[in-house]
Amino acid sequence: MAKIKEKGFTLIEVMAAIAILAIGITALIELFGGSLRSIGYAESHTKAAVAAESEMRNVISEQTLKEDSYTKHSENGYTYDIAIERINKEKTDYLQYELFSVTLTMNYNAGRKSKTYTLKTLAARKKSTVATTSK
Repeated sequence: MAKIKEKGFTLIEVMAAIAILAIGITALIELFGGSLRSIGYAESHTKAAVAAESEMRNVISEQTLKEDSYTKHSENGYTYDIAIERINKEKTDYLQYELFSVTLTMNYNAGRKSKTYTLKTLAARKKSTVATTSK
C-alpha cells in the first residue's frame, strides 16, 4: 500500500498566520484611534483660535479705546485676559491719532490639558476733540 501524502497546513502554521494577522489588525486599530484623537485636538484648537479672533475683533471694533486690563469669561468655557496699552505716547502727542497695543490671551481646556492662545495687534484711534473756551 502506498502512503497518501496529505497536503495542507499544519496547526502551527495556521496559529502563526492568525498571530501575524492579529498583530496587523491591532496596529491598524491603534493608528485609527490615534487619528481620531488628533482630529479631536485639531477641532478644539481651531474652535479656540476662531473664538480668540472673534473676541479680538470685538475689542478693537470699539470706537474708543483706553488703557485697561481685564478678564472676561465666555459661556464656552474660555477665559480671556485682555490688555490694552497706549504706545509711543511721545511720538503721537502731536498727531491726530493714538496708537494702542492690544494683547488677548485665551485660556481653555483641550482634553485633560490646559492650553493658552495669545493674539496681539495694534489699533489706531483718532484723538477726541478738545473743547475750546470762547473769549
